[in-house]
Amino acid sequence: MVQLLFFCVHVEAQSLCWQVNGSIIVAQDDNQTALGHVVNRFRLNSVFNSSGTYGSRFRPDAIWNSNGRFGNRFSAYSAMNPNATKPPKLVKNERIIGYLTKNSRLRNAVDPDVLRATCEKVL
Repeated sequence: MVQLLFFCVHVEAQSLCWQVNGSIIVAQDDNQTALGHVVNRFRLNSVFNSSGTYGSRFRPDAIWNSNGRFGNRFSAYSAMNPNATKPPKLVKNERIIGYLTKNSRLRNAVDPDVLRATCEKVL
């Protein structure tokens, strides 16, 4: 039974990574600020590259910056706010495929920490 549960979780994780791979994270602010790509962690534009433009927890526009506009727990635009009303969009092939957010009440919500834990080393 445990083995079957692990298999199901693993398959769902792979499915998530496959679905979001190559997507662009875009803020819902007035500027539609680009917040990085969900791609291989070695690419400069990857949100998983801690030395890159979008993966650093020190960059002002990074979703991992707990003091930044898109990474703090209080901003309506933040991926980390469990009550965000306008969290970042996940856009792939010019279509919104979901929202990067801790707000589980939103349809097609993808928790940023789950995304990182699941896909960072897979992509």
